Amino acid sequence: MSKEVKPGVKTTEFWLTSAVVVLAGAGPFLMDVLQVDSVEGLPAWAQTLVKLAGMGVAALTAGGYAKKRAEVKKEAQNADS
Repeated sequence: MSKEVKPGVKTTEFWLTSAVVVLAGAGPFLMDVLQVDSVEGLPAWAQTLVKLAGMGVAALTAGGYAKKRAEVKKEAQNADS
């Protein structure tokens, strides 16, 4: 059974990783733009944004792992058939 390999930019893994990188950079970016030394120095709206970005990173990371794990299990089951 031949499985076509998609270019990286067309894969879910690429887009999940890209989203995680962008979200992970939200805190440091806001700190630089607003010229503060710590997250506590950010305005309340920016602190909320940083927290939401952190939750987004966690959700995307867990979702990506779960998706990949499901694919591996499905492939293993199909191989046994």
